[in-house]
Amino acid sequence: PGLHRYAVMLSNIAEGIADGSIRVPR
Repeated sequence: PGLHRYAVMLSNIAEGIADGSIRVPR
């Protein structure tokens, strides 16, 4: 349960960083 939430948060952060520095098409 907690691991899933952590994974989602990590993915969100990674997406934000990618959007801020490098644009990658999903």
